[in-house]
Amino acid sequence: EGEEEKPKFSREELIENLKSGKYKKVTVLTGAGISVSAGIPDFRSPKIGLYATLKEKYDMDDPSEIFSIDKFYSEPELFYDFCKELNWDKYDPTPTHYFIGFLHHKGLLDMNFTQNIDALESKAGIPQEKLVPAHGNMSGAHCPKCKKSKCIQKFGEYVKKEEIWKCEICEVPIKPTIVFFGEGLPMSFFNNMEKIAKSDLGIVIGSSMVVSPFNGLPEMYSKDANIATINMEPIKHIKNLNGNNSV
Repeated sequence: EGEEEKPKFSREELIENLKSGKYKKVTVLTGAGISVSAGIPDFRSPKIGLYATLKEKYDMDDPSEIFSIDKFYSEPELFYDFCKELNWDKYDPTPTHYFIGFLHHKGLLDMNFTQNIDALESKAGIPQEKLVPAHGNMSGAHCPKCKKSKCIQKFGEYVKKEEIWKCEICEVPIKPTIVFFGEGLPMSFFNNMEKIAKSDLGIVIGSSMVVSPFNGLPEMYSKDANIATINMEPIKHIKNLNGNNSV
């Protein structure tokens, strides 16, 4: 007995349906896994992921604290040092980014929701109106208190000379426009959620789907939607969704 097995569709069917024009509204949910082949480490892989590297370098019990807004206010030098280690400008889009860009150019992409902060989507030709950077990205900088925009290039200069750049009004450290733990997600995330429910195809790529509220997005697909997961490991809660799955 047990739960009824959800119907599945094959990889071949997915490709054929994309070719034939069956899908009209495609939403893509992406995580750090799609940028690994660009040379950017993901967050959670054992030994080689960002968290594993940061844990060893800074001798931290919880390396995710580097991305906590409270930790940033008290020890901004940790995050500035992290930014110095990872030169975001040198990375180029991967075939996966270009695949999503291809979906856009074919008129199929309704929205790309991404957890990534590397801004490689723009380099791959995905326009801003088709992109929801749920956790922000490194393309801009601002004061986390008054929200005044700052020059990301100037932020990079401070990082290189190992100095903390502070807002002249609030006297708090300037940070890139990425969402830290303890900060709210951008309104574009919530305003575009309805596109998930209207999708006829959802593609989940390169995400462990453990960070809330992003991990709740797949549950919004309708029972008529096809859901394709392209991942190193299966995502448990996606197996029990309304739509068909291709893993």
